[in-house]
Amino acid sequence: MYREDVHSTALLVLVLLYFFIGAPPYGVTQSNALSNEYSGDLLNQLIWLFLAFLAVPLISRYWQSVKLIMTRSVPLIFLMLWCAASIIWATEIDVSVRRVVRLFLVSMVAVAIVASPISAQKLLRCLIVVTGMVVAVNFAFAALFPNLAFDVSGNLTGLYSHKNTAGIMVMVITLIWISAARHEELPLRRAVYFVGSIVGFFFVVRTGSLTALTVLVFVPVFVIGTTFLARQYGGKLLFPASLVAVTVALSAMMLMSFKGIRIADLPEVLLADPTITGRVELWEWMFGEIGNRPWLGYGFGSFWNTGAANSLQSFGPNWLQTIQQAHNGYLDALATIGIIGLFFLSVYLLSAAISGIDLLRNRCSQDVRALVEGLWSITIGSLVYNLTESSFLSSGSVVWFFLVFSYLVFRACAKIQKPGQLNVIPGFESYAHSPRPQ
Repeated sequence: MYREDVHSTALLVLVLLYFFIGAPPYGVTQSNALSNEYSGDLLNQLIWLFLAFLAVPLISRYWQSVKLIMTRSVPLIFLMLWCAASIIWATEIDVSVRRVVRLFLVSMVAVAIVASPISAQKLLRCLIVVTGMVVAVNFAFAALFPNLAFDVSGNLTGLYSHKNTAGIMVMVITLIWISAARHEELPLRRAVYFVGSIVGFFFVVRTGSLTALTVLVFVPVFVIGTTFLARQYGGKLLFPASLVAVTVALSAMMLMSFKGIRIADLPEVLLADPTITGRVELWEWMFGEIGNRPWLGYGFGSFWNTGAANSLQSFGPNWLQTIQQAHNGYLDALATIGIIGLFFLSVYLLSAAISGIDLLRNRCSQDVRALVEGLWSITIGSLVYNLTESSFLSSGSVVWFFLVFSYLVFRACAKIQKPGQLNVIPGFESYAHSPRPQ
């Protein structure tokens, strides 16, 4: 007998293996890397076409669920449509078309998994098992091939050849395990999850990736604190918290103006390394390029790593030839889809953040809470991560996949609007009937 949950689980496992083992989150220099945005384009397309082929039966069988999810995901739809529209004015149309198609295929596969009858418990268990295997494989690789698993500076890179790649991979894994450990009811399993979280934390420390480490230190504290306040006070704190945040930001700007400090001087004032390991010079160059096409951008996927095409950065300083991203996801979005596209992206990110915390305010099973909290942690972590790295709208990025996947889960579990309407994912029905804490 056909088992849809087996089909969707297998599809999820294949996607996770692709991101965690087959393709680092952003292009690297090896020509055979699946995530290399140019030389790996053909292989990427073949892999995603195969995954999309596996997703089609699920989408067809559960078309009503797919429609329900998509009608609740308008910000994501507008963002995707704008990326597609940018092909019209893209500087490298052929490259842009291929990358837009792959972007849509990623979302298509994520929708198929979320719309299928896979329970929250099975989703969580699948994430735990696969990510645990990934960490184990990385440690085994480091033990067997230490000359390949460590870079010249002694940083642990594992399977990924770069410390930042290794850092973000294990960062995502550790956030999932921390949430699972917090909400697991069985003592032995909880202990295993906590040990796994500690191992993941020290793995990230050993990679030397400061961005990933910052996320791991900041995000769990933020998520735990925000969830507690949301459950205690509900939406009553939303306006005061927003007012405080705006007041602090305006006060800081006024103080900077009074002291004669420019925004460009902030890295030197706040950090020991005023260049943020060379990023400031890169960002200054990026702002100059963005100023040439501020509203529409250069077109999706048409700015970085276009291979034999007439690469825009080839006209810049020589050091740009080895760089394949702006090391800031917001700047990369601004460069490729412009101010209008960045607005759509911001609305989508805000919707994702609000949808996640809105679910965490409800009473539900521990499995559901662990899954949603883990996915929301990755969502919040992506906002921080993209301040100094770039993964927004990158179809080869594990961060972007989880950002889309998380949002679709949040929207699938949104509070029902019509009597008798059920949530899409089995195991999330409690959201339809559990009142908000008073």
